Amino acid sequence: MVRTFDSGSTSFLRYQRALEEWVDVLKTWYRKAGFSARFSFSILNPLPTLFVLIWSGYGLLHYGSFDFIAWVAVLLLGSGMAEAVMPMMMLNNLVAQTRLSIQRIYQVLAMPELSLPQSDQQPQEASITFEQVSFHYPQARTGAALQEVSFHVPAGQIVALVGPSGAGKSTVARLLLRYADPDKGHIRIGGVDLRDMQTDTLMKQLSFVFQDNFLFADTIANNIRLGAPDTPLEAVIAAARVAQAHDFISALPEGYNTRVGERGVFLSGGQRQRITIARALLQDRPILVLDEATAFADPENEAALIKALAAAMRGRTVIMVAHVSQW
Repeated sequence: MVRTFDSGSTSFLRYQRALEEWVDVLKTWYRKAGFSARFSFSILNPLPTLFVLIWSGYGLLHYGSFDFIAWVAVLLLGSGMAEAVMPMMMLNNLVAQTRLSIQRIYQVLAMPELSLPQSDQQPQEASITFEQVSFHYPQARTGAALQEVSFHVPAGQIVALVGPSGAGKSTVARLLLRYADPDKGHIRIGGVDLRDMQTDTLMKQLSFVFQDNFLFADTIANNIRLGAPDTPLEAVIAAARVAQAHDFISALPEGYNTRVGERGVFLSGGQRQRITIARALLQDRPILVLDEATAFADPENEAALIKALAAAMRGRTVIMVAHVSQW
């Protein structure tokens, strides 16, 4: 998401500031919770063990085989063992989490690096061309996702890629973003191979509306502004109007300053999708890729969503990825 709508520098600066704020909050919490945490660890943690030992001691006393000195020794050792085992249990959980994180890091590091061009060629128009493109996912056990695929989309035209799951439709969208390079063949925008463009140049050509309409835990306005943080509110509102989102946003108590929650959990699927359409409209890029954009739209919002997509497609080169034809 960040790579699609932002060059990266703005979002990573926000991420760094968020980490610094989180560290400050964590330090404050540790200072305030220090006494209660130590009290809980020192007094409350051994209580279950002490309860078992006291209960067993009472049973031994009842049967007449009670040795007070041995019982006190077991009592002291038992509480100490509970305190010693607790960090080991916590360490085991931490090691398991760390192992999973390391595996994910290795998977990322194992991915081949994309070559960077020595020069930056600028496309002069918004046509899209796939020439004998073949591609397979490195870890896939099946065959190639794309096999010698060729097609041409003239600038300003709309093309739909329709087919069953696994046919390679979303792979076409990912290759346009240059998430990876094809094994064979060439992908061109405006006659320029993607491998001859700098990343910033490529990103300025493309807007995406994904099936997974990702929103950050921020305000509606800032989610629409992603990649263009200095955009005035008037431009944000104008994009939201075209995306059929202004009416429901205005009805919210805080309007465009409403926080949407993690991944937009406070909004419906159709509302989230219209915000992502407004985001794409605000970018005003010549190529629009719709990846199953209406797949999870609720019936209440579907008509408004289709109207918003129709407005977003006007005057742009469009590739629509769909499981079934909906247009």
